Amino acid sequence: MSLLALQNLSVTIDGKPILRGIDLSVESGRTVALVGESGSGKSMTALSVMRLLPRNAAASGTITLSGIDLMHATERQMCTLRGGRVGMVFQEPMTALNPVKTIGEQIAEGIRIHLRSTFREAQDRAAGMLDRVGLPGMLHRYPHELSGGQRQRVDIAIACAAEPELLIADEPTSALDVVIQKQILDLLQNLASERGMGLLLISHDLAVVADRADEIVVLKDGAVVEHGKTIDTLRTPAHPYTLELTRASSRLPARPRRHEAALSPLLETRNLTRDYVERRTSWLTPRQPFRAVDSASLSIEPGQSVALVGRSGCGKSTLARMILGLDRPTSGEILFEGKPLHLEDRQGLNEARRAMQVVFQDPYGSFDPRQTVEKLVAEPLHLLPQRLGKAERHERVAEALAQVGLSAESLSRYPHEFSGGQRQRLAIARAIILRPKLIIADEPVSALDVSIRARILELFADLNARLGVAYLFITHDLQVARAVADEVLVMDNGHIVERGPPSNVFDRPQTEPAKALVAATPDLGRTLAQHSAI
Repeated sequence: MSLLALQNLSVTIDGKPILRGIDLSVESGRTVALVGESGSGKSMTALSVMRLLPRNAAASGTITLSGIDLMHATERQMCTLRGGRVGMVFQEPMTALNPVKTIGEQIAEGIRIHLRSTFREAQDRAAGMLDRVGLPGMLHRYPHELSGGQRQRVDIAIACAAEPELLIADEPTSALDVVIQKQILDLLQNLASERGMGLLLISHDLAVVADRADEIVVLKDGAVVEHGKTIDTLRTPAHPYTLELTRASSRLPARPRRHEAALSPLLETRNLTRDYVERRTSWLTPRQPFRAVDSASLSIEPGQSVALVGRSGCGKSTLARMILGLDRPTSGEILFEGKPLHLEDRQGLNEARRAMQVVFQDPYGSFDPRQTVEKLVAEPLHLLPQRLGKAERHERVAEALAQVGLSAESLSRYPHEFSGGQRQRLAIARAIILRPKLIIADEPVSALDVSIRARILELFADLNARLGVAYLFITHDLQVARAVADEVLVMDNGHIVERGPPSNVFDRPQTEPAKALVAATPDLGRTLAQHSAI
């Protein structure tokens, strides 16, 4: 008997079909991957198993866990199963964590409830779980004090703390650097092996799936279009959609011919350093200084694309915040078009920000859900020295939307009416509406599925070729860095430790941090070739 079995599962929301006759099973100690594009029904399948569907949803079919009929279980029974026999890792950890409780308290809570442990036993077990996910000594930290990757590891620790029989992992490593991603996936597989735990892995990364999953289930428009052994399915897909996904995983955008070196850089940082003082864990311990960025120097020429790669917490985002004027350096210089940006007054910063824009990792989180697309995309226009009339603003917004492949019909719509890839296009439109010379993109495609990611990367390359926009890409995805960058900078512990063309850094890394990133990066072609050789 399967640990988890779904038979003819169908879900509708307000009468609209979302899932259509889903059949899949997960055996104890086995990993089944659920893949497909955004909106294909992957997360809705996971929510159906957890009985966390929206109020206006209706489900039919059968879901059984070790013979227990989950479709007819009471809410009291489901509360016992959730977090106890079934754990779930959500894609966005910040929304899954309580901001007013320490991470130690949040991990210990489930342990006390499901394992009937004492307070001390639960705290000790929570500390042990934090050690296992690579966060030793952080028992008393709060979620806002951690990076996105660290919060994701806390979410995994919470899900695994009560030793569940089944773990549902919904994009569990999308916010993690490749080294931590490998450690977390190793941890999940070790737990599955040690405890006979079944793992339902939801992912858009086919390289991860090929390396980790025993079976693969491909979803499209809420229906299973292909199901089989992972390597066999990815090597010789039977359905055109699966073939399209495998091709999109390895597709790189055509890069424009490299421009000639400029006489002076557009952006330059010189020995940039940022120190923070850590929060006291008690009144008896002194406040310890922490250096997030240490003597970081870089330069970006007009029209050049530079990728800044490194592990979570290495200082990439802190460096970007200082360049954007959102944080002041402890020491060092920032020069934009030859002017010392870190010394500018408010007027000087506004002038620089007209020529420097940003695209965030989560566009939905950076949009006001109550405003229309026209207002959201037009937001940076307040930086212009002269106020534009209504007609001119409308024209500028429509032009920006056209440049990212969206029609003017989108102007009156709201962010929730768009897919993840479309929202990222809106974020790019907002960034280019001022016709900037530099765009800083902080993990702009990490949350997107493979086909949408390929299209967004092609859009960045196209804007670079047509508009001459320079980029600073902050990413932990080496494939993205290889696709978009003229030069790659590797950051580790606040230092830039290696730099050079992507082919040099990734094919012949010289430093240990760069070697670790390359070694930990999953590669679909390499995995399939290795299995072919066996």
